[in-house]
Amino acid sequence: MCAYSNFGLTEGAVAAAKAAGLSWEDAADTKLFKPLGMASTSARCADFLRQSDRAALHIRRDGRWQALLTVNADARSPAGGVSTSVRDLTRWMRLQLGSGMFDGRELIKAEALEPTHTPVIRFGQNEVAMRGPGLPALRENRDRSTHWSHFVLSPVPFGWHKPARMRQSSPTAT
Repeated sequence: MCAYSNFGLTEGAVAAAKAAGLSWEDAADTKLFKPLGMASTSARCADFLRQSDRAALHIRRDGRWQALLTVNADARSPAGGVSTSVRDLTRWMRLQLGSGMFDGRELIKAEALEPTHTPVIRFGQNEVAMRGPGLPALRENRDRSTHWSHFVLSPVPFGWHKPARMRQSSPTAT
């Protein structure tokens, strides 16, 4: 069992932005999204809702699934309330895989980024049986860092980033 809260991370991000004289949303834009060329990415729910091609929460009403719910994630934006496109997400992944470097520029110090990739919670290990003749059983190790879940399906490693209620999850082979 672990104690997990998005609001501790949110408070830290808001305090850091305030120390720089910016709101969290403006800090995310100027320090991360714009330098990465992430033109379709925003930390503001209003920007997400203005997009015509976006995911929506659905509920079943009168026998039909309808997009009737909206969740405003602005209060926890630093901990996962960011909307993006697949194209922009590839830029963010390049920054992660480049240890803070993007197109030859250091945007985040590698030492500051490393703790977000380091497992701190061990969820356990179990066997995963593949279905089908001749397919091997794989060993699954699950760990959680501050922002990444690490799944190692031996011999195939796989990572997943999905903060709570993230508007777009991002599976990534590592």
